[in-house]
Amino acid sequence: MGNNDVSRVRRHFDEHSEAYFEKYFDSATALYRKKNAFLKGFVQYEFTTPLRVLDIGAGGGIWADLFLDDYPWASVICADISAVMLRKGRPRPGKCSVVADALELPFRGSSFDLINLDALLHHLIDSKGYLETALGFVEFLRSLKPLLKPGGKVIVREIYHESILRAEIMGYLLFLLSTLRSPQFLASLIAVGIRSQGAGICFLTRSQWAAVIAQAGYRIVGKEELGWNVPLVRRLAGLRASGDLFLLLSPL
Repeated sequence: MGNNDVSRVRRHFDEHSEAYFEKYFDSATALYRKKNAFLKGFVQYEFTTPLRVLDIGAGGGIWADLFLDDYPWASVICADISAVMLRKGRPRPGKCSVVADALELPFRGSSFDLINLDALLHHLIDSKGYLETALGFVEFLRSLKPLLKPGGKVIVREIYHESILRAEIMGYLLFLLSTLRSPQFLASLIAVGIRSQGAGICFLTRSQWAAVIAQAGYRIVGKEELGWNVPLVRRLAGLRASGDLFLLLSPL
């Protein structure tokens, strides 16, 4: 991501903070509860000391609040590129907020037991293109390894879209459409639910996400899929499957 790409993402979240926080608060909370239920077994058995957690792309801190409800002895740093999004959160013991670019994190090495990436990766857009963006995912995940304590883990939630004829086509088309900056396309993108118009999104298939993780030097130690109900109109348009992935990663 170049400086212009980062600025576009920051501006997008500043301008759409209400939609990302207030409008989707209930649905996000329900999804995060499912993710934390998935995570709970691993946290209980693998971490015996007070947890230091980094939530990158934390937004208003909804996930951090739910995590601290379950683990009040933990501490969570909420890092986000958008100060507007961070201000949506409520202060509480054990939680602090830091305005930071995900690609230039201001933290010392070996600092965290757990790093949370909730639907963050698909926003790390490289305007050079789709393949460059996917390679950027690999480099970003690699950059997190030095921040982990020995035995530390990365918890990822990401979204997959897969087409009928060729699995990756839908994600590629969404990338192209969402990175367009031509005003005549914006209304149509909003109408079909693409909120990252102009800033970009890059969703991968399940196999592509697995390949990114392997190339970055992690193994998947926990996995859960939540498939979405794909409406008939989208199936007719060529969409075969969509959903959320919960992935717990351990560096190799």
